[in-house]
Amino acid sequence: MGPSGTGKTHLACAIANELKGKYAVSFANVPMLLEKMRTGNVSVEEMLSADLLVLDDLGSERETAWTVERLLLIVDARLTNLKPTVFTTNYELKDFEVRVGMRLASRIIGNNLHVFLMGPDWRLSQR
Repeated sequence: MGPSGTGKTHLACAIANELKGKYAVSFANVPMLLEKMRTGNVSVEEMLSADLLVLDDLGSERETAWTVERLLLIVDARLTNLKPTVFTTNYELKDFEVRVGMRLASRIIGNNLHVFLMGPDWRLSQR
């Protein structure tokens, strides 16, 4: 969790890259994943089969009943099967529930280690 540009996606990619030689790792930007699921190009089962799943930019998707249901299916199944998931989001804990809904936020917040990245936007400081 942290503001834009603080390195959340970079850290998530580093985790995925470190483990991809030993485990089946999937990386998905949440809005793109949901679009691919909507068009039938990706299934929920594909997200469940990965040993490690990285869901990047959670909370940036347009919230609908369908998107919340798909994310709940993925998160619930991964928790039930004890499969690790890395989430990145720009939202702080206090705003996270409002953005993704109580049920999804409860499962994610209640079952995960939290890392908060703070600092300036790295991309803007590179100009």
